[in-house]
Amino acid sequence: VGDAPAALGPSVDPERAHHSVARARAAHRLLAEGRLPAGRLAVADEHLLGLLLHGDDATLGAEFSAVELAPLAGLGPGPRARLTQTLRAWLDHPGHVQRVAGQLHVHPQTVRYRMRALRELFGDALEDPERRFALGIALRVGQPAGIEDPRPAVGEYGASANPEADV
Repeated sequence: VGDAPAALGPSVDPERAHHSVARARAAHRLLAEGRLPAGRLAVADEHLLGLLLHGDDATLGAEFSAVELAPLAGLGPGPRARLTQTLRAWLDHPGHVQRVAGQLHVHPQTVRYRMRALRELFGDALEDPERRFALGIALRVGQPAGIEDPRPAVGEYGASANPEADV
């Protein structure tokens, strides 16, 4: 295989070989799309959640994500990316401003500021467990893994020199 990425399906009985091939193909597609961690070999059974979330319909995840994250659609690319990252970090660590700030490499006050902006955009959805679950799924199926950090150069506490850029 050389340096080309490859995928390995599960070990199965011969009569189920087509299932293993299908799973390996799906894992390879996700690897090529950047939805699985970069590497030379993707072992399909190590990425079952990714395979489940991204499935065979490549457009379904994008459509679901677009609907759930629609409040962010009207923002420019920089603010949208920053608020998207903040939303995912907050959903991963709800109520833990310090953890979110540490993960994002920003000052805790920046997290609070961004959360106010997210609450204005999403309203009560951030307080509803079902909606938070849907937002968490949308954030995972709607963008490839390893998305580059869109934040501008950072200052003393991780905030940019331009406060408006920190939204």
